[in-house]
Amino acid sequence: MTDIANSKGYVVIAIDARYHGIRKDPERSLSSIMKKLHFFGDKTAYEYMIRKTVLDYRVLIDWVSTQPQLDKTNINLAGYSMGAQIVLLLSALEENIQKVISMVPPYLDNKVAAVARINLVAHSRAKELLLITADNDEYATEEQNRGLFELINANSKRHRIFAGNHILSAGYIDTVAGWLQ
Repeated sequence: MTDIANSKGYVVIAIDARYHGIRKDPERSLSSIMKKLHFFGDKTAYEYMIRKTVLDYRVLIDWVSTQPQLDKTNINLAGYSMGAQIVLLLSALEENIQKVISMVPPYLDNKVAAVARINLVAHSRAKELLLITADNDEYATEEQNRGLFELINANSKRHRIFAGNHILSAGYIDTVAGWLQ
């Protein structure tokens, strides 16, 4: 995906969400945080993870905005899974976001209201938004994804549903590449 974006003139900067990828913490697993997301559970760790990850991205966006070789008025965001949730949140918080590609964001209801994407996507400032979901995603039903799409505010938005589960088939890359035109 990075090679495709670079070939179309995009500069790609990627960071992992907290507790993901190289930022995993052996003392605090993501699954242990997620297991507590129920009505009476302790949501503190999850909300902390999301808030701090959003802050990390906002610091990165601020840094990008100071780079003279980059166009601070044309910032585009893409994220997969937890990253998909983060880019949806950022689209409501940052004013220079042009395009957002959110791929298989997990569904979160108001149990974590402060960081639930369903509470912020209506305030998205993105000019264009592509939501990519799966028809058999274990983290979000088709109905939940349709509801999310309906709530999203964007000048232009599109929802593409792929057959399969949370790990999308390779065909989604062509859809993303076409969106980057």
